[in-house]
Amino acid sequence: MKPIFTRIVLTATAVLTAATAHAYDFEVDGIYYNLLSATDRTVEVTYKEMGNNNYSGEIVIPNKVAYSNIEFVVTAVGDYAFNGSYELTGVKIPDTVIIIGNGAFFGCSKLKEVVLGNSIDLISSQAFYGCRSLKAIVIPPSVTVIGGGAFMYCTSLDSIVLPSSVSTVGRGIFEYCSSLTSVILPDGLAEIPTAMFLGCSSLTSVELPDGITTIEQELFTGCVSLKSIKIPLSVTLIDDSAFSSSGLESVVIPDNIKRISYGVFHNCVNLKEIVLGKSLECINTRALSGCTSLVSITSLNLDVPTCQTYVFENVNKFQCKVYVPEGSVDAYRAAEGWKEFLFIEPISESGVDEMGADADGVTAVEYYDLQGVRLDAPTKGVNIVVYSDGSRRKVVL
Repeated sequence: MKPIFTRIVLTATAVLTAATAHAYDFEVDGIYYNLLSATDRTVEVTYKEMGNNNYSGEIVIPNKVAYSNIEFVVTAVGDYAFNGSYELTGVKIPDTVIIIGNGAFFGCSKLKEVVLGNSIDLISSQAFYGCRSLKAIVIPPSVTVIGGGAFMYCTSLDSIVLPSSVSTVGRGIFEYCSSLTSVILPDGLAEIPTAMFLGCSSLTSVELPDGITTIEQELFTGCVSLKSIKIPLSVTLIDDSAFSSSGLESVVIPDNIKRISYGVFHNCVNLKEIVLGKSLECINTRALSGCTSLVSITSLNLDVPTCQTYVFENVNKFQCKVYVPEGSVDAYRAAEGWKEFLFIEPISESGVDEMGADADGVTAVEYYDLQGVRLDAPTKGVNIVVYSDGSRRKVVL
């Protein structure tokens, strides 16, 4: 333990001064602490020595701890406090703790159970990085910020709910969580950062909150089990490689999006159908390259979107049909990138019909989007309509 040069006294102005030979100020019952404020009498949990962490088994962090006849409140789990505690299996954090520091449980590969106190405001970057045995964790409604890579490589984590209190999350917080199947994101989350779900190979369900404007780079790269996604109408930009090498089978690009960025759907080998919105102006390099199963592209823009290089590389141009507005067929057939397709047909002849009444009195009874999500009413663009006679077909509104 590092020596204490100034004696702790019971006054409001007491100050604990310590040398820096070791990482902690004092130890009680096998847990090491650093003084945060002598005035407020607050401490954080820390490590004995960096690279020599010997926490093991189940740890219960107390809300208060006494040392030299003074009682201190535990308000934080410090940076790298349990880093590399390979035999740590469980930890309970009290309600007095407000902050979990950077890399606090980094590499705790046997950590199976974490109970978070109800006052935590910040879960810092890489707090639970590499906790490979952690299957579930409940984020309390006090948390507002989760730092980058906080749960990265938690390969056993299978589901998680971010409470409505969370307003900010860092890059790649669930990156390579290979067992993660579903995530619930709060409606108030204004921004979803880069690579948040990169490499989440088991992810099948995630609902993006309304109000986000950008789907960031590599957000769903490598999510091979993700078959569908509903892109909110508020989105105006899908950034580079956002869905590359994912399992998407169909997707609708909303009308406010003017550009599809580099490699957005690159190597989506299961993608069969895509609908491009009315405002799309440019498709960047390799946006749909490697989409070897693509059989239908519906472009709703009367003006032909510009294609950069290799947009449709390795797409079967003899199999995939392109459906465009009736008055724009010739323009698409003459345009770079598009003219490579053998079949470019007007929407009215494609099996994608105009919305209207059936001559035999058959009525529409259900509406779905192209991801199979049921709608209360038809929306602008292409809808799947189920009729009273049991038939279904795509219609455009």
